Order: sequence, then structure tokens, then C-alpha cells
Amino acid sequence: MSPLHNIFTANPPANEHEILLIEQTMAIHLPEEYKSVLKMSNGFSFTNGVFIYGTEEIMERNETWEVKEYAKGYVAIGMMEAEWSF
Repeated sequence: MSPLHNIFTANPPANEHEILLIEQTMAIHLPEEYKSVLKMSNGFSFTNGVFIYGTEEIMERNETWEVKEYAKGYVAIGMMEAEWSF
């Protein structure tokens, strides 16, 4: 098994203002667990293609994917790159 620090890249922590701005702008209450993650790393990516959004991506991704319209009550906080083979 590889050490954890070799399988992901983390961003610097988010501050309270950045988190509050998301909640106010999106009119949502983020789960405490997600806010704790943001306070440790404002988004990160794993080498396997999994991405957890930071404060800069979450609003844009949810708006682009129209999450409010197509998945009422949910907030997208990450994604996984799809691998396509034909």
C-alpha cells in the first residue's frame, strides 16, 4: 500500500468566509463533515481521478450541471473522471 501523501494532491485550507459565502450564495447549509474537509484542504484530487471540490469549484459545478433543477435537495461536492474505452 502506498503512503497516503502519494495518492492525492491537496489545496491550502479554506477560511470561514469562503465557506460562508458558498452557503449564502447557494442558499444551503453544508454538512459539518464537508466544512471540516474544506478547513483542512480547499479541494483535492486523487491520482485515480476522484476530485473533491473546493470553494472555487462548488458553485460553478452545481450551476453548470443544474443540480438544483435535476437533483433537488442535493449539492455536488465532487466528481470522478470517466475512463472511456472503445
